[in-house]
Amino acid sequence: MSPDEKREQKVRLRIELEEAEEELNHCREAANATSDLLAQLAEWLRVSPVENIYLAGRSIHHGFEVRPLPQKYVQAFDFKGLISVADDIRKAQRRVLDLQTRLAKL
Repeated sequence: MSPDEKREQKVRLRIELEEAEEELNHCREAANATSDLLAQLAEWLRVSPVENIYLAGRSIHHGFEVRPLPQKYVQAFDFKGLISVADDIRKAQRRVLDLQTRLAKL
């Protein structure tokens, strides 16, 4: 392999690595956003469940003033979705590590 071909190979791997790192960052941002929603739910459950933990048509308000829970909080509590986010992070992290290893060997 010529020096130019080796250089081109390194450039392609660096670009691939950069894209993989961006994907990993996007996955982590999605996890952070979901984590923030879950933290807010936990806080409401701790300090004000009477007002804040309520689903219209699924909960009984027993005469209390309640605020219906926005759908984004209900969706954040989807356990299969949480597993999927964690799987996506593992997959992206593995790709980054593999590309870093390949690049280091060149």
